Amino acid sequence: DTENGLQDYEGHKILQHISDPIIFFGSIARSELKKCEDYNVGRAITEATDAELRAHFSTYIGNGLVVAVLGFGKIGSAAAQCAAQKTRRVIVVEIDRLRLSLAAAQSFEIMNLDQALECADVVISCTG
Repeated sequence: DTENGLQDYEGHKILQHISDPIIFFGSIARSELKKCEDYNVGRAITEATDAELRAHFSTYIGNGLVVAVLGFGKIGSAAAQCAAQKTRRVIVVEIDRLRLSLAAAQSFEIMNLDQALECADVVISCTG
């Protein structure tokens, strides 16, 4: 179950229309498995972007391109980390102050959206 699905269950929005009893065992939304999945999705987004650049534009992230990652949640942070392994300049755009602090603590360049779009060669959106 996703986080939104879990919140629906917890709020009983879904259950109000079901007449048979349901046994709820739990959700992957907050499990260790979900953390691995989010990390792998973030990396896969960056790798797929790199593959598209190679296939269609004869370039790649490691060719000195500036990458902006929009969103620094579980998936966005993994995408930014993967991009940072390929190029030296990764910009993070995030509206949540705690996530912004985490990005800065990991030495990512922080910008607002307009600044990032002006500087970036590649934009990876990982917003919820």
